[in-house]
Amino acid sequence: MKESSARLQWCESFCTGITALDEQHQTVLLLYNDVLRALERRVSADMVAETIDSLIYFLRRHFAWEERLMADSGFDRLEEHVAGHARFDSVAQAFHGCLGDGGENFVRYARTWIVEHFQADREIAAG
Repeated sequence: MKESSARLQWCESFCTGITALDEQHQTVLLLYNDVLRALERRVSADMVAETIDSLIYFLRRHFAWEERLMADSGFDRLEEHVAGHARFDSVAQAFHGCLGDGGENFVRYARTWIVEHFQADREIAAG
């Protein structure tokens, strides 16, 4: 697989200092890497779709939790952050809906989005 779809490893630059948030982000990485393993093993399209479903399902729960946390803390850019969550969900569903490429487009998009999301959350936590 290409660098754009390489496994993600937890690193200090992802750490927000908010334990529950960091734990959820680590779970996102594990689920993302599960998708990559399914692709590397060339499992059936149904199995790839199932691993993607697991990642998307967890992210939806994570988004809801994160949005409540931000609302409760009076985060002033909540609408912008919620819109980013909605964009990910929409694009991820579109890629998921056409897995003719075997999931490669999904993992490239998801990898970039996950890294950017973690960095944004770190800036928010520091801010």
